[in-house]
Amino acid sequence: MELLNIVVNDSGIPILPKENPESRKAFFKLFFETETGKKLAPYLTKDGEDRIGEILDKWFPNDSEITINKLERVVENLLAIRDPALIPAEPEPAAVNQDTRPRRADGTFVSEFEVWATEPTRSMREIRARADREPEFREWFHRVSVGQTLQDGGLRIAGTATRTATPTDHQLLGEFVRLFRTTPSSRLKPLAGIITLGNNRYSVQEFNQLIDRASAAGLL
Repeated sequence: MELLNIVVNDSGIPILPKENPESRKAFFKLFFETETGKKLAPYLTKDGEDRIGEILDKWFPNDSEITINKLERVVENLLAIRDPALIPAEPEPAAVNQDTRPRRADGTFVSEFEVWATEPTRSMREIRARADREPEFREWFHRVSVGQTLQDGGLRIAGTATRTATPTDHQLLGEFVRLFRTTPSSRLKPLAGIITLGNNRYSVQEFNQLIDRASAAGLL
């Protein structure tokens, strides 16, 4: 039976016709006026239509009467499981490249030079050797050394020379400079306020004063 292009069964319930495009169009118009139809509308594509038809055939293989109620059941199920033919999977969020470089407390980056130079096992001999080899490292070293403190021990590294070393400088500071250059920085940390170089013990103040003198004379 057909009423205003809508095919109905003997009970007057609209059904989906196998053929007759106009009647199928009228049937789906009724469906899209339902709450389920309104939920489906934003997602409906050709792939979605094919998927709904596939499930209708599986659920009602021998049933010639596909009613709006049966169509709603199929669509509600597909929406509930977020079937990808109706609701495409959301794209994976773009991977965020996290910058793992070390930072200071204020958020600024610690340079590679500083990371390398302040490693616990790094000796002043190694630092000086790299400064001799690499102009960029030497520039960084001279820029930060004056008044700079090493984070691992609070000890100043040598600054730029301000005068030419005299024989007296070498006599008074030579042994201190030799030990300082060959001692790993991890052993230059004050212990109970005392820094030990070889057999010599210095307070932090005495140690820094010697660093200043040796630096000013160009011995460090």
